Formats: sequence, structure tokens, C-alpha cells
Amino acid sequence: MRKLVAYLNITNNGFVAASDGNLDWHLRYWNSDLLEHLIDRLARTDTILLGKNTYVAFSAYWPVLTSKLNVSKEDLLLAEILNAAKKVVKSNTLSENNWFNTSFLYGDLQEEILKLKNSEGEEIIILGSSSLVSGLNRLDLIDCYDFLIHPVAIESGITIFNPQDKLENFEMSGFKQLSVGLINANLTRKATSWSKDIKNF
Repeated sequence: MRKLVAYLNITNNGFVAASDGNLDWHLRYWNSDLLEHLIDRLARTDTILLGKNTYVAFSAYWPVLTSKLNVSKEDLLLAEILNAAKKVVKSNTLSENNWFNTSFLYGDLQEEILKLKNSEGEEIIILGSSSLVSGLNRLDLIDCYDFLIHPVAIESGITIFNPQDKLENFEMSGFKQLSVGLINANLTRKATSWSKDIKNF
């Protein structure tokens, strides 16, 4: 079975975005070193899984970036990788495909993701997509977490972990401090311990 990895930027007090979805705390660290890290990470996968909102934002930005002036070589390379990569979007409402090599998953979340994990291919990586990651957490479908921990704290925000869920027995499979000041922490799930109640997802 293919591994499913969640790749997320996160504050040091556990939020992936501000309550209104603001990512200013994240974007301040967006430089060539972080871009190179993401490019290297994408080289180890052949499928990108996205939630609806992340897909809408990405598909409006990355496909047209290559036509813009004054774009860094790292941004251009990342745009080329994302534009060419196989992208799968979980959404029950989107139907218009305006990004090359994109397909959509409809219907039951668990059933669709299990089909994807059991298909031929390499590792699957989720970029952002906090609502999707939260739902997959509660279904025990994420194998690894690849966190970019930022040296900032925000008062409140969005978390991928539900306070009612119980999480334990994770193994630190990798740990690295990036030159930009972030910590890259890799966590591998060792045991199933999430609540099976997904009625609020």
C-alpha cells in the first residue's frame, strides 16, 4: 500500500493557519532555502493530494507563474514540478478542471482514499489542505506527517487535530533545522488511536 504523507507548515503552538485562514506568519519565511526543501520533498512522490480550497488557490497561481517576469529560478522550478505532477483533488462540488494532470475524487472519503492508496505508484503527499488532513486523521489514513515548524506563535487558529481525539505512539523518523530558521520534523504513525466518530467532518 502506498504511504500517505501530510506536508504542513505549522506554528510552534500547533496551528496551520489563523482563524480566518491567514498565512502571513508562514509567508514571511518563503525564501529560496524553503523552496529548495519543498522541491526536494516533491522529488520523492508521484502524486499530490489536495483539498478543495487548496486546489482552488494553487490552480489560480502556479499555472500562470511561468509566464510572469521577475520570478526566481526556484519559484519557476517549483511551478514546473507542480504543473506537471499528477494531482488528485478530494471534492464533492468541484467539476471544472483548469489545471493540467488533475483528477477529482467524489463520494465517501475513506473509500476513495483507500482506493488511491491501493493503486499503483509511489508515495502520496498532501500539501496544505488542513480540513482534508483533519478528516483523514480521524480515519487513520495518514501514515506520516512532515511538519515545517515555524518559530512563531499565534493567539488562535486552525488545527488539524481535534481536541476530542486521542493521539499517541508516534515515532520521530526525521528531524532537521533549516537555514531559514524552521524545524522540519517527520513523524511516523505507529498505532491506531484516533476516534472513529467522524460525524462532524
